[in-house]
Amino acid sequence: MKQPAELAPRDTSGPLDVVVTGLPSDAHTWNLVFMQLLLEDLGHRVVNLGPCIAQDEIVESCCKYQPDLLVVSSVNGHGFHDAEYLVRALRARWELAGLPAVVGGKLGVRGAEGQDGQRRRLLAAGFDAVFHDEQGLAPFEAFVAALAADRTRVVPGDGQLSAQCAEFEADDSQLTAGRGALVPVGAREGAAR
Repeated sequence: MKQPAELAPRDTSGPLDVVVTGLPSDAHTWNLVFMQLLLEDLGHRVVNLGPCIAQDEIVESCCKYQPDLLVVSSVNGHGFHDAEYLVRALRARWELAGLPAVVGGKLGVRGAEGQDGQRRRLLAAGFDAVFHDEQGLAPFEAFVAALAADRTRVVPGDGQLSAQCAEFEADDSQLTAGRGALVPVGAREGAAR
């Protein structure tokens, strides 16, 4: 009888390994380079997949690199739909079910009135946090810092982040949080992604 596959043990000390990517419909590169440089300045290692990346390639790259965080950035105003499809495909893979994934930038063209609905849908689909461009970088940087501080207690693929991050979320009113943003899986609606 075959045993289920398992992820190899990973070193949880030191910087995060981050995959930064654009979406299939977004050809912009400046935002991806900016995110890469920001994350590197924060001390993390980054693989930048670039713009116009097919959903399947993003998913396969995450399987290959086994990052601690996936950062999806879009600035063309059409990223919402691509991001929703991407995170559903990501969460359908057992080895990526617990991968923290965030999306940010200009995700739609409806302005502020559409952002709340987009945020709810993207969180429900499986993103851990949604950062709209009007928020600035502080909430994103706080998310990354909390994840990096907590990663020694994260088991890749278990889908759970510790109470330290949950407490952080409760204390930080700037952090756009919802279904999965730094909340233990058991605390999420339905507890399944």
